[in-house]
Amino acid sequence: MSADRRKLACQVAWKCHGKPYLWGGDDPSGWDCSGLVQEILASVGAWPRGVDTTADGMMGYYEERDCIQEEEEVGQGDVVFFCKQDGRAVHVEFVVDIDDEGRAYCIGASGGGSGTTDEESAWRQNAYVKVRPEDTTHHGLVRVWVDPYFVGVTSPSKNGNGE
Repeated sequence: MSADRRKLACQVAWKCHGKPYLWGGDDPSGWDCSGLVQEILASVGAWPRGVDTTADGMMGYYEERDCIQEEEEVGQGDVVFFCKQDGRAVHVEFVVDIDDEGRAYCIGASGGGSGTTDEESAWRQNAYVKVRPEDTTHHGLVRVWVDPYFVGVTSPSKNGNGE
């Protein structure tokens, strides 16, 4: 993908900064982690429009297409999945910047959970779209890095897990 499309994806991501986290959210009224990243990627043609899945479903989609990369290859506009030891992705964020030391800064919808269903509960729980250095969040989870910009975006299976 061209540097211009990565830059555009980052611009889309920044416009979501500060919006509330809402469980299952996939529009500007509120986002959950996968809804936010899917919207950013769909905006630049790197995720199929109309397909909504979980972080784990997204990771399965990219694994099937061999998009996993080494941490040292990560760049602005890439995606990081946070996984349990069994490999199940439980969170996803979008890389908006890499500093001079190679540290990734990610934007993600976080801080809430299944009980975060309206804006009031989101603010009460400090749950919103925020930017953090990737290495300061989600301790104890394994990071899996993905370059989501490949040719031939196709719809994942209905359950998002390749089945």
